[in-house]
Amino acid sequence: MSNKIDEVKNEFTLRVVKMLNKKKWTLGELQDIDGIVKDFADTIYGEMSPKEKLDMVWHERVNGRFFGEMLQDLVMQRVSEDIAITLKDLLMRANVNFNGEDKNEVSERSLGRESPKERPSDETSDSEE
Repeated sequence: MSNKIDEVKNEFTLRVVKMLNKKKWTLGELQDIDGIVKDFADTIYGEMSPKEKLDMVWHERVNGRFFGEMLQDLVMQRVSEDIAITLKDLLMRANVNFNGEDKNEVSERSLGRESPKERPSDETSDSEE
């Protein structure tokens, strides 16, 4: 994990250095550090991918919990809610047959019983006698 954090910090530092080198700064401009930080932050944030943003804050603590843990809990809650809504919708539209005419069901009487023995193929039928 430490290597990943160091990699992100190094990449971040390179971005800041590139931005500093793009312009010739006057002493007056450099005195407005808060303004520079805000401008750089807006620019870098706009350039970051969603994954980079998540990587940057994944192990940060928020109210005593890791951000990544909180995000996972929130996503799982949302996924569970969406599944429940979908299942409810599908079940509300499902047809239920209470007439016992479902041809695909196995009869209760056949459960646990052995299959009937097959008749030999050389046996004559009743109509031939």
